[in-house]
Amino acid sequence: DVKAKFPAMYNAFCYGAPPHAGIAPGVDRMIMLICGEESIREIIPFPMTLIGLRMCLVWKGEK
Repeated sequence: DVKAKFPAMYNAFCYGAPPHAGIAPGVDRMIMLICGEESIREIIPFPMTLIGLRMCLVWKGEK
Protein backbone atom coordinates (compact mmCIF):
# COMPACT_ATOMS: atom_id res chain seq x y z
CA ASP A 1 0.00 0.00 0.00
CA VAL A 2 1.50 3.28 -1.15
CA LYS A 3 -0.13 5.30 1.61
CA ALA A 4 1.50 3.16 4.31
CA LYS A 5 4.96 3.08 2.67
CA PHE A 6 5.19 6.74 1.61
CA PRO A 7 2.85 8.80 3.81
CA ALA A 8 4.65 12.12 3.26
CA MET A 9 4.66 11.80 -0.55
CA TYR A 10 1.08 10.56 -0.55
CA ASN A 11 -0.08 13.55 1.50
CA ALA A 12 1.89 15.97 -0.69
CA PHE A 13 0.42 14.66 -3.94
CA CYS A 14 -3.12 14.74 -2.53
CA TYR A 15 -2.93 18.47 -3.25
CA GLY A 16 -1.65 17.99 -6.81
CA ALA A 17 1.69 17.72 -8.53
CA PRO A 18 4.28 20.43 -7.89
CA PRO A 19 4.63 23.06 -10.61
CA HIS A 20 7.07 21.87 -13.25
CA ALA A 21 5.76 23.51 -16.45
CA GLY A 22 5.86 20.15 -18.20
CA ILE A 23 9.64 20.12 -18.18
CA ALA A 24 11.30 17.02 -16.78
CA PRO A 25 14.53 16.12 -18.57
CA GLY A 26 15.61 12.69 -17.43
CA VAL A 27 19.06 11.19 -17.21
CA ASP A 28 18.32 9.08 -20.29
CA ARG A 29 17.66 12.18 -22.39
CA MET A 30 20.83 13.85 -21.13
CA ILE A 31 22.84 10.74 -22.06
CA MET A 32 21.18 10.80 -25.49
CA LEU A 33 22.39 14.36 -26.05
CA ILE A 34 25.89 13.68 -24.71
CA CYS A 35 26.29 10.58 -26.91
CA GLY A 36 24.91 12.36 -29.96
CA GLU A 37 22.10 9.85 -30.51
CA GLU A 38 19.04 10.97 -32.45
CA SER A 39 16.62 8.51 -30.84
CA ILE A 40 15.90 7.89 -27.17
CA ARG A 41 15.37 4.22 -28.09
CA GLU A 42 19.13 3.86 -28.58
CA ILE A 43 19.71 4.82 -24.93
CA ILE A 44 16.87 3.11 -23.04
CA PRO A 45 18.30 -0.16 -21.64
CA PHE A 46 15.01 -2.10 -21.80
CA PRO A 47 12.81 -0.50 -24.48
CA MET A 48 9.17 -1.46 -24.90
CA THR A 49 7.49 -2.64 -28.08
CA LEU A 50 4.55 -0.79 -29.59
CA ILE A 51 2.14 -3.00 -27.63
CA GLY A 52 3.91 -2.37 -24.32
CA LEU A 53 6.07 -5.48 -23.92
CA ARG A 54 9.73 -5.34 -22.93
CA MET A 55 12.04 -6.23 -25.81
CA CYS A 56 14.19 -8.42 -23.54
CA LEU A 57 11.13 -10.59 -22.87
CA VAL A 58 10.01 -10.85 -26.51
CA TRP A 59 13.22 -11.29 -28.51
CA LYS A 60 13.91 -14.92 -29.35
CA GLY A 61 17.37 -14.50 -30.88
CA GLU A 62 18.84 -16.01 -34.01
CA LYS A 63 18.49 -19.72 -34.72
